[in-house]
Amino acid sequence: MIHVGVDLHQRFCYMTALDARGKALQAGAVENQRLALQRYFRQFHGRAVQVAVEACGFWPAFREVVEPEVKRLVLVHPQRVKAIASAKLKNDRVDSATLAHLLRCDLLPESWQADRETQARRQQVRLRATLVRQRTRLKNQVHAVLHQQGRRAPVTDLFGRRGRQWLAQVKLPAQARETVAVCTRMIDRYTQEIEQQNRQLSETAKPTGACGG
Repeated sequence: MIHVGVDLHQRFCYMTALDARGKALQAGAVENQRLALQRYFRQFHGRAVQVAVEACGFWPAFREVVEPEVKRLVLVHPQRVKAIASAKLKNDRVDSATLAHLLRCDLLPESWQADRETQARRQQVRLRATLVRQRTRLKNQVHAVLHQQGRRAPVTDLFGRRGRQWLAQVKLPAQARETVAVCTRMIDRYTQEIEQQNRQLSETAKPTGACGG
């Protein structure tokens, strides 16, 4: 068995390969490109390879390429790898070598690996959260304009039906009126996108079948 520790970055990864006795076979940087990664692992000519890599934002793309090439791919919880977190000397070479040695000794704290469907759903949830944050910023900007002009809405929900009616007739300077108009148009657009995401998330959350009685 060959044990490979990977210090993963956006454009490259630093890999250290050890044999079963802990002897270093190879260490160096490899570009995060499909062919380069495949070439790296195929150089071992069919020998069993297990790989350890810390969880990070680039993990899914790395997994997509490497998983078919190796016997085992271990996702490591970075906060629990104390040997790395407490090291006085910390760099790519040290991190990857430490991962390889801990992997060989079966001492790594593994992290749960979300399947591809779960990853896709997480990405959609993050998108919805981003849209909501952007819409909230626009609403806050409208409130700020009204505050600057000494205007206070007589309704609780400024962006509901009654609030929109009040916004449409309240007297504001030209530039303030333009700001409110642009923000409300964008708020409506974000609301449409959020509702679309809500529908899609509701569909994916539905059970695929029903239990018979």
